Amino acid sequence: NPSAATNKAVAKLFPLFFALGVFLTLAYYVLDHPNPKNLDQKNYWFNNGYPYVHYSSHLEHCLALPMVLLHSLTLTSKSGAPRSESALARMSFATLWYRR
Repeated sequence: NPSAATNKAVAKLFPLFFALGVFLTLAYYVLDHPNPKNLDQKNYWFNNGYPYVHYSSHLEHCLALPMVLLHSLTLTSKSGAPRSESALARMSFATLWYRR
């Protein structure tokens, strides 16, 4: 059973966990996966004895977004999660700031 201090720390760090999980999945599938150099490198390893190189790349990156979404559904006010709209406003501002 996690302690109250651990629950509070996880709730405080949740925006970081969420941002990293979303970024990891989206950045991989937008930037790295369709990159021709990356595909050439994976095909090289596929042809040189690593038959699961394409699957392993997906497994490394595809689960981050669903896991942080699932984690967001488990946070409650008892775990120290912020209940106010200000947390949503801060996250929205940060998202829009980095998007510019």
